[in-house]
Amino acid sequence: MRKLATSLVLALGLSLIPVSAAHAADYTVRDARGDVVTFDMETGEETLSSVANGDIVRTRFVHSNKAVVVRVKFRSLAKQGLFRGDYVRVVTDAGLRRDVHVSAMSGQWKGDAEMTRPNHKPVDCDLSHRIDYGKNLLTLRIPRACLNNPRWVRVGVASFWLKGDLSAMYADDAQKDGKVGNRVALSPRIRRG
Repeated sequence: MRKLATSLVLALGLSLIPVSAAHAADYTVRDARGDVVTFDMETGEETLSSVANGDIVRTRFVHSNKAVVVRVKFRSLAKQGLFRGDYVRVVTDAGLRRDVHVSAMSGQWKGDAEMTRPNHKPVDCDLSHRIDYGKNLLTLRIPRACLNNPRWVRVGVASFWLKGDLSAMYADDAQKDGKVGNRVALSPRIRRG
């Protein structure tokens, strides 16, 4: 199932956007409610959906002395569909790029997290995550050592889930209102606090 998650992320073509101004160690971004995009798996059409599940409403990035912590608040986060996943892209001041994939499915709703390089090769990292379906919250902790202890990071987040009959995939980018596109939007630079 992890390969399916990686394939779905790649199908979305999530990658980088240009660098922007520096910010402090804590950055919060609000995302529009009701901006989940539906991908029709047969036709490839993308339409704006009224689906609440997986709809990101707020994301907080914290860059501390020990870790980069990502907290994603959803309008609704349900154990629904065949599979759900989250994609986190981290870019550092030294040009290091890492992708974290959090994936969960029926029978394994607590999920699993894996870090990879852009070439999809795994990175050994002591990640921790928690998916709290009651609070509609995903928390991911990435040790700074896994990122070569950067001065600053830029972080992007997207979430998606696959309908049980494989007819549709629903996706939301935490920093784009009403669209997902082929690139995950990155935060401004978040300096270590």
